[in-house]
Amino acid sequence: MELVDRVVVWSLAASARLVEAVRRHWRRILVGAFVGWVLAVVGGATALAALETLGVVSRATSDSLAIATVLAGIGLGALAGNALKPERQHPPRERARS
Repeated sequence: MELVDRVVVWSLAASARLVEAVRRHWRRILVGAFVGWVLAVVGGATALAALETLGVVSRATSDSLAIATVLAGIGLGALAGNALKPERQHPPRERARS
């Protein structure tokens, strides 16, 4: 029973951190998701078209993989948008004049 309690507490804490991250960085997450979508559509379409042309995958498999590729690109882009935050740089302090 102790393991179940730990999992419940951990998931509640993770949920709270996720909600806070979305609240603070929603613009960055949306931009990351959009960039991931664009890269997945362009890269995925090119790769799947090449595999289909070479006869490695069928048209039905290519269609199914296209959906999965786009969804994975959106998710990875949103994750990268939140996780790869630039380090804040503080402006240099002005020295007090004597």
